[in-house]
Amino acid sequence: MRNGKGQLSPALLMVQGVMLLATAGLLAKFTIDTGIGHVMARKAPSVALRYAPHNPDALANQASLTLQQGTPGSIVRASNLALKATRYSPAQAKAYSVLGYVADATNHPEKADKLVAFSGSLSRRNLLTHLWFIEKYSAQGDIDQTLRHYDLVLKTSQEGFAILLPVLIEAAKSPTIQAPLTKFLVKDPSWADPFLRDFIAKSDAPDALVMLAQRLRHAGHPLATERKLQLLTRLVELERFDDAATVMGLKNRAAVFDGDFQQGNALGPFSWNLTNNYTYGAAREPQPAGKHALTFFAERSAGGTVARQLLVLPPGQYRLATQASYGPEVAPPRPSWQLICAIANQKPLATLDLPSTPKSTEASTTFSVPNGCNGQWITLRLQSPDDIESIIGQVDSIKITRIM
Repeated sequence: MRNGKGQLSPALLMVQGVMLLATAGLLAKFTIDTGIGHVMARKAPSVALRYAPHNPDALANQASLTLQQGTPGSIVRASNLALKATRYSPAQAKAYSVLGYVADATNHPEKADKLVAFSGSLSRRNLLTHLWFIEKYSAQGDIDQTLRHYDLVLKTSQEGFAILLPVLIEAAKSPTIQAPLTKFLVKDPSWADPFLRDFIAKSDAPDALVMLAQRLRHAGHPLATERKLQLLTRLVELERFDDAATVMGLKNRAAVFDGDFQQGNALGPFSWNLTNNYTYGAAREPQPAGKHALTFFAERSAGGTVARQLLVLPPGQYRLATQASYGPEVAPPRPSWQLICAIANQKPLATLDLPSTPKSTEASTTFSVPNGCNGQWITLRLQSPDDIESIIGQVDSIKITRIM
């Protein structure tokens, strides 16, 4: 707004720099570089005025561009252009918003508020009006009113959406912003899903991601399945395994989920994620008495990881047991369960070869989870040698039990 010298504030002149991202000030960051100047930048209104000197839209757009210059002379010229626009179109919303900025720059704040408010009554889509109130309410620390204008812009203006959504993503890191923001998100506005998608994908604050997901769940509006899985994937990428388990609502963390292969991919990375292609793979297959088993195969010289699940076993001693069979018997490396720490560059915690028998047989081993290894991958790996046609088999169950 004004700086006390009858000139527009640096915010309206696109000053270079970084505003403090604190509380409601986070929501005013748009005024740097891409804010008001971006909104005022229209396609050559001066050219349009050569052909239609009384066109109210061209007059209002030219007034906006003139106002951007920020000098006392340009403010006077902008005022004249905007007044002319209102004479030819008394409902020209942008012209009244320009007059509001002029009134503020000339030390008439009450008149400025009335003019900008009148502009808003003429059109909910006038972006300059909303940006005025966003800056005003941000400066006052009124987050609810600031977000109300964010909501209106994001629902009605493509141009404003492009400007404000990145700012809101940055602001949403703050707990002070998240509480009132949740009130808007639970109403499921049109911008909610794009915001959540980009917030999850781009935010570098995992604590904020988890906090917002929890706020939405407590408000009775949990993340949609697609966003929940996206969040889980993002938290796993950031090696925030305990947070991922919390978001997923994982209750028993000292165990394998779906160790008898009955429940499908219900928990994202905490479920069995299977590979199945032309040369090797695994699949759930129905068995007698309504049960299921994990069947697997690998053609000659083929192999790789065919099943994988993320675990969050606490530090301690465990027993890994599986009921399985395969054939024909092969030399090492044999089909096996492998357990490794999910944190980068960690060594395997356990390897358990499957029993090479035509009848399902149990095999087991013990292992330890050390401190600092708060996430683990359990995988089923196959490798078929060159001298046989293929290997096939099935796993009836896998179980991890804490023993200490």
